[in-house]
Amino acid sequence: MEKEQTLNIDELKEENGKNKRKLVCSFCPSVILIAGDGLYTEIEFALPTMTKQKGSDEVVEDQLSRYWRVANMYDFHNVGFSNTVDRNGQKKYLTCAECDMGPIGFFDTETKLSYVALARVKHEQ
Repeated sequence: MEKEQTLNIDELKEENGKNKRKLVCSFCPSVILIAGDGLYTEIEFALPTMTKQKGSDEVVEDQLSRYWRVANMYDFHNVGFSNTVDRNGQKKYLTCAECDMGPIGFFDTETKLSYVALARVKHEQ
């Protein structure tokens, strides 16, 4: 959550709310989304941490609220979708399709909208 709070959203979004920069995986050079394909959205959703403690099966979550909303799943360049992860069968996690790290966000099966957490990707020119 600390990284989410240190991001300056004004440097990352255009006046119309779209992402100024391309989104890149934090672990490999894979492009997730090109500039202009995500819309800044504030929505509360907890994602499991991207790293686990050795020897622990406990799932630790980060409560995140700053996301890029992607209306069309085909706008992504390198994103994988997990099996459904909630009891209602409405959410899937998003991962980097190149290195399988994640989750970097989630997909809502009901609305067909995807959300990429600002804190889970790099923003590059």
